Amino acid sequence: MNPPPRPPSDRPRLLCVGINHASARLEVRERYALSKPAQARALLRAKQNPPAGLHEVAVLSTCNRTELYGVGEDGIDANTLLGLLEHVRVSEGDFGHHGYVKEGAAAQEHLLRVAAGLDSQVLGESEILGQVREMLELAQEVGTLGPVLSKLLQQALHAGKRVRRETGLGDGILSHSSLVARMLNHEAAMLPAPSVLIVGAGSMARSALLGLERERFGRVWVTNRTLGRARELAEQAGAEAVGLEAMGRVLREADFVISAVSVERPLLRPEHLGGARQPVALFDLSLPRSIAPSVAELGVRLHTLDDLEAILAVHRAEREAAVPQAERIVAEELRAFGGWLEARAVVPTVKALRQRFEALRQAELEALSPAERAVAERVTHRLVQKLLHSPLTRLRELAEEGEAEPYRQALHALFGLEQE
Repeated sequence: MNPPPRPPSDRPRLLCVGINHASARLEVRERYALSKPAQARALLRAKQNPPAGLHEVAVLSTCNRTELYGVGEDGIDANTLLGLLEHVRVSEGDFGHHGYVKEGAAAQEHLLRVAAGLDSQVLGESEILGQVREMLELAQEVGTLGPVLSKLLQQALHAGKRVRRETGLGDGILSHSSLVARMLNHEAAMLPAPSVLIVGAGSMARSALLGLERERFGRVWVTNRTLGRARELAEQAGAEAVGLEAMGRVLREADFVISAVSVERPLLRPEHLGGARQPVALFDLSLPRSIAPSVAELGVRLHTLDDLEAILAVHRAEREAAVPQAERIVAEELRAFGGWLEARAVVPTVKALRQRFEALRQAELEALSPAERAVAERVTHRLVQKLLHSPLTRLRELAEEGEAEPYRQALHALFGLEQE
């Protein structure tokens, strides 16, 4: 007798399709970058007009990576997920050169390593954990999560928290934004009360602003599309909030510019810096870039994410010693998720066995008189529960250990469950 096949839903196909700092240069990555609204639109497209066989979707887009995670049937592939990106004109050759596709356990491990900071451009950086949490929350809000991706994302967050709590991977960590703050604090010692313009009010802008040693600087401005958000951030650091329409005026006074904002095309271009006085340096923490590369032709120092990475690489060795311990944590969490998947796979067998015993019980009860049946109902119900408790508990334990399949097949064969 052939082993009973599992229903397709018990063996979901998990795919990760992505592009990151290791596979592509900045100018390639920014073509794939997704703003929060664009991420939401991709998820809505998957929900309202789902590709055949695709059941769950989540999207992660940061300055270092854009990744789509999907769960579905065997027919889904990379093109299924890439088709959700409306603004990206992806040729197969282009993605084949710069992108990557991970499946099954490789995709699971990849997401856990991302959340742990092991796959970041800045080893151990802390911002990625919040970005994975936002990935989960957005997919929950839109309604594109199911049991598998929801559990995997929660497992990834748990792994990331453990790595930060139990290892030194994040000790003395420099993110791009905190590195910029450190660089400006150093330069401020050589300038009389330099002024700074912060463009954006998100997490990276906030990290850069709050990292400034405020007493070393003169005026600090925060500008953002939403003036209210700029005011909220400015109040935290004794800065001034200005609208985007005032950016040109403020640029003529600023010594340094830090831009960390989500835009589709450069917000700051050479014509904005054409005056007699120009900033000493500009730092672009955005992806896509918010400062036009041609600004550097004016003789202004322009630092991009990739430029900053060259500096951060020097600090990488200080955290390398914590990597083996972090990898062990990821492996433990990966086994826990694998156990959950296996336990989930035996649920139909558990249900089928309970149904078979219940059907036999009911058949015997039918032969009894009403008076006899009243007594037998309670007795036989308790008897069936006790008979099934130990073997089904052990089956779930074996599933969590990844060793349940032979026993699952044996139960189907012995009790004829494949016919249910």
